[in-house]
Amino acid sequence: MLEQCGFGKFSQVYKGYHKPTKVDVAIKIIDKDKLDEIESSFLSTELAIIKILEHPHIVELIDVYEDAHKIFIVTEFVTGGELFHYLENKKFLPEDEAALVIYQILATLKYIHECGIIHWDLKPENILVEVENEWVKNIRITDFGLSKLLTPGEVCNDMCGTLSYVAPEVLMQ
Repeated sequence: MLEQCGFGKFSQVYKGYHKPTKVDVAIKIIDKDKLDEIESSFLSTELAIIKILEHPHIVELIDVYEDAHKIFIVTEFVTGGELFHYLENKKFLPEDEAALVIYQILATLKYIHECGIIHWDLKPENILVEVENEWVKNIRITDFGLSKLLTPGEVCNDMCGTLSYVAPEVLMQ
């Protein structure tokens, strides 16, 4: 039986095992029957974006499989879970650990933006942590479901993201 390690509106994430490499993986299983046309479009964009991004702090896509009713997205498995839960359990981060986390997030955002991509849903739940000796060693940004690829010179005025994380001035336009 696979161990469930996360879930979303249309998906569940399980810990799996990649037999050829003998490495743990994450398997995101999406129920296509529950997706409307817009959500299906977001999924297509997400897959296109994660296929082109290659960075040590972005979750690595291993493969994508599809059948008539489901899509299986296989990525690297990040052992420490979400930054949200890590912070919730730890309660306090020493300054040097916080600095490392912020540096890695900002360096990754710089790369993503240089690629012409807006993540649009960056939040602690979408940042996975690799922990070593009770200390964040590396982060991985995940969930590019709301991301958008911009053409050079394109200005984006859309509102998007998780409501509880959106700045008030964005909501007020």
